[in-house]
Amino acid sequence: MESASKHAKPYQLDRSAFFLDRVDTAEFCRILRNHLPEYCCPKDRREILSNRERSKWLVIDLDGKFRIKSVAPVGLTTADLYVIQRDIKEKLIDNQEDAIGQLLLLSSAQVEGRFCYKQEFQIAPAPTEVPRMEHAFGEHPYLLQLTYKRSSDQVTNDLRIRKRAFEVLPILNGLTRSRFFLPAKYKVFRWGRLTSDPVGADPKRFQDGYLMPQLESDNTYFCDGPLIEQLSMTEYYRIQTNPNYPLILPIILNSFWIACSHYRQNSIKSYIALACGLRCPGKFCWVPVRQHS
Repeated sequence: MESASKHAKPYQLDRSAFFLDRVDTAEFCRILRNHLPEYCCPKDRREILSNRERSKWLVIDLDGKFRIKSVAPVGLTTADLYVIQRDIKEKLIDNQEDAIGQLLLLSSAQVEGRFCYKQEFQIAPAPTEVPRMEHAFGEHPYLLQLTYKRSSDQVTNDLRIRKRAFEVLPILNGLTRSRFFLPAKYKVFRWGRLTSDPVGADPKRFQDGYLMPQLESDNTYFCDGPLIEQLSMTEYYRIQTNPNYPLILPIILNSFWIACSHYRQNSIKSYIALACGLRCPGKFCWVPVRQHS
């Protein structure tokens, strides 16, 4: 891609023109790419967006923490800038309201009841009619419900809900010996056999995954139902077969939620590192439900 400086000298827009101090960097750049789909990164902390004809440009400079430092248009008319500004305002500034989003969550833990952390998020049992494992070992479905800021743009809502989920899941995975994950949004095909197939049957091609879009929502409410009992650390580790929750987890979540964004980012990295390490019995856990004969 040719350098934007060859077409015209860029000038920096006032930060208020595109609401730079009020928008998320990733959301801002996604909106811009709807208008200027061509993209290049000629040097560190600089992005250049252009139209397909490469006659109109936006030069975006980022600071050391990859926040938007400046935006400089090249070849864009006042009318062009107004259209972009209006789109940003409608989707990222106006009509932002508190809401609860819902995603399908899979976990290796089979527990009864729901875990609710204040009014931030909760893990609740999936509806009884959804497909589920008949035994304790496998991936079990739950509902992950999270508070977030809802906008008028569906794609923005979907990404915000998943972003919130990706803050919560590293903590759960890092502090428990169970695995929590979201089903893949894309189609995956694998070779396999049905459990009802006779021994030696030829493999068939199957679509892999647990796709239940009807369980996802950008505007719902926290489910009711019995809560998982939370035990003291001593009692929790003494009764390993009790399907409850340790009192320490909400305390750790308190520290995470009141922290600044920089600390949160570092904390998430630490929990991811813990989740990728050895899962030893001393870690906090969702204890599987004991199988009854």
